[in-house]
Amino acid sequence: MGIHTTSTISEWLSSIKSLRSIVIVMKSFLTISRLNLAYEGGLNTFAMIVMLVSYIKHKKLENEENAAVILRNFLQFYAEEFD
Repeated sequence: MGIHTTSTISEWLSSIKSLRSIVIVMKSFLTISRLNLAYEGGLNTFAMIVMLVSYIKHKKLENEENAAVILRNFLQFYAEEFD
């Protein structure tokens, strides 16, 4: 499972231009907010990447190069629209 997961994440990072930048920003935000530990009720890196990729593919933003716009819309989507 781990090897398949690693190759899947590598594929996502290479195929979605701005994913790496967004992941770095989100990891920093979650760490600063102390929300990065799943066993304490936070969000681990794998779950965060899956959420990001799901959002990007759902909104068909794979070729969007502006990571800031994707990040803002991602946060807004999960804060206000997702049910």
